[in-house]
Parts: sequence; C-alpha cells; structure tokens
Amino acid sequence: MELRYTSPFEREPGIISGLLNQSYAELVQAQTELWESEKENWEEFDRNVFENPGTIEACTFLTWCEKDVEGFFSFDPRPGPAYGVIGHNCILPEYRNRGFGKRQIAEILRQF
Repeated sequence: MELRYTSPFEREPGIISGLLNQSYAELVQAQTELWESEKENWEEFDRNVFENPGTIEACTFLTWCEKDVEGFFSFDPRPGPAYGVIGHNCILPEYRNRGFGKRQIAEILRQF
C-alpha cells in the first residue's frame, strides 16, 4: 500500500490535535490525570504548526493511505547535521499493525 506525505495545510487547523486525540484516546481514558496537560500541549502544537508556515509546518507531515489521513509525524532538524529530534508521531488505531509507523520513521530519517 502506497503512502504519501503532505503539508498539514492540506487540511484545516485542528487536524493535528485531532489525530493525536484519536490516536491516544485509550491512554487518555485510562489515565486522564496524566494526559490532560498533554492534550493542551497537542492543541498548542496544532496552533503553532498553522501559525508558522515554513518553519514548524515544514517539518510536520500528514500521512495519507489512499484518500484517508491515517496519521502524521513531525521532527526538528535544527540540532543537525549529526542528529535531529523526532517529534509527534502517530497512527490512527484503525491503521495500526500495517507497518505505517515504521514507514513514517523511515520517512523522517530520509528527510534528515
């Protein structure tokens, strides 16, 4: 199955925090007190992506499987050239166990 990676600007603001909320829903439900502050961070990250085209947005990609967004990833190349930092990386539950997460990591490494 072919994956493609696009700018988050292919969708509206809220897509990033929505994907994170869906991807981590089980963990949030199981340990609400631990995850509430992280959910706020997800919303802030989403805002930052859309407020910073060319910087944060340039290192954040939606992952598509056919016509559906199935996850996303982000990274920070600034520490380079020796290394970079992998940021958020998630796959929606219905797309898990198909190797998409591994392929996202491979794409991050390719872009580094």
